[in-house]
Amino acid sequence: MNFKISLIIIIILSVIVPISIFFLINEPKTEIERKRTFLYTIPEEEIVSINIEKGDDIISFALEDNVWRIFDNKSSYPVNNTRWSGITFLIKEPVIQREIPMDNEKKLSDFGLDKPIYVAKIELKNQSAYDDLIISFGNLSPDGNYQYIKLNYDNDIYALNTSFGNALKYLIESPPYPDWVYSFEKENINEILLYESGKLSKALSRDIFTENSNEWVICDILIDELTGDNYTENEPCNGSEKADQIYINNILDLMHNPKIENIVVTGLETEDEYLQYGINKNNVYVYLRNNTFNENGSLIIRPITLSLGNLERSEFQSSDINAVFQDTSDVVQLEKNWANEIGRLIYCSSPKINQEKNSACNY
Repeated sequence: MNFKISLIIIIILSVIVPISIFFLINEPKTEIERKRTFLYTIPEEEIVSINIEKGDDIISFALEDNVWRIFDNKSSYPVNNTRWSGITFLIKEPVIQREIPMDNEKKLSDFGLDKPIYVAKIELKNQSAYDDLIISFGNLSPDGNYQYIKLNYDNDIYALNTSFGNALKYLIESPPYPDWVYSFEKENINEILLYESGKLSKALSRDIFTENSNEWVICDILIDELTGDNYTENEPCNGSEKADQIYINNILDLMHNPKIENIVVTGLETEDEYLQYGINKNNVYVYLRNNTFNENGSLIIRPITLSLGNLERSEFQSSDINAVFQDTSDVVQLEKNWANEIGRLIYCSSPKINQEKNSACNY
């Protein structure tokens, strides 16, 4: 009996001991359990600026008059609050998953931190008791669950959940611009509709899917016998008379690069609220049919729209001109010369070839 028990014990040990030795040998020697919970802890209200660099791309976010704004190479916009929500809360105290003390056997290049993938600088209030932070982001851990990072004032390396780095990376890869910030490729526009006093006044189109894709035509505008509204039969509209390419280019150039001076108000909901800023259904309205394609190659129409308030037909505007882009709930103030260029095209110019400017128009 004793012999059998001894034999069983020997067999069990022969299995357990090699397994234990294997895990001891293969246990990561560079990582130790965290000594503290948070990488750092700063009050959320102390954060006033976030700058992110990824290669040659740089984007900044700054708190101005209690509003977070985006600053890129071209301009400044208030952030889209829906997409921005929670960013400063995430930044204030990131949770450590692993600590990796640096020694002579380890190099920054082992963790992708000799040339960080991206770097974030967190600036705090001038009178803050806390130092500004510079966070370098390196490679992911072998299992892909963590990312290696390093602080500017700390020699050691830390592994954090990838959600922390991803949130900051997305700020530069897909900035939280407001909904009315748009971009488009001119070759993807195949219809232009211009409205005056709530009625369709000019309609232009082209077939971008044929060899004659550069030929724009003036669309036929019909009148509804019951309502008196102007309309076109098809989408995009069609017609036979060729349009003036210079006229087309002028509209597309202007809409491609809108000049916005400042944000007037955000978050409007009712018609009465829009009316306070000169925005109503009878405004000058510009519609561009923008053809885009998803990853599967399916066609998706993403219109570009502009509603212009306070733009009178008979005079050059010297007062502020408000506008709403993309049918959003925000009102912006346009640069006067840019708005008046739109006015000239709509009120005083014709898309017909060799058509002279309307001499009665004061624009």
